[in-house]
Amino acid sequence: MEKAEQRSLLQSLGFVRVDGLNANGQVTDKYEIQADPERVGRWDYNNGTFVVVTTDGEVWIGRCPASTSDHNRLTLSCPNGQGAFVPCSNGERIGMHDLLDRLADPDSLPRR
Repeated sequence: MEKAEQRSLLQSLGFVRVDGLNANGQVTDKYEIQADPERVGRWDYNNGTFVVVTTDGEVWIGRCPASTSDHNRLTLSCPNGQGAFVPCSNGERIGMHDLLDRLADPDSLPRR
């Protein structure tokens, strides 16, 4: 699946691009979300949060798809199968401004 098609699919399912953004939580220290080079082209889920790491290294998170067909479309867009780190699935949070900026424009730069 080409990049534009995959981005369109992810956005249509309510996913948001989060690589390059900072996440922090009560238990974890602040960290920058980024793709592990060994896990590109993979997907996974944890505690209801679904992640897709594109072959270009973009990290997209959203809720687990409600329909089987949407789930299948997402997993098929990841040629390397399951096995990605799922950010923001254990209480970590991303700043609301950064999240809203990315919803409007997946390529927006994080606020510092």
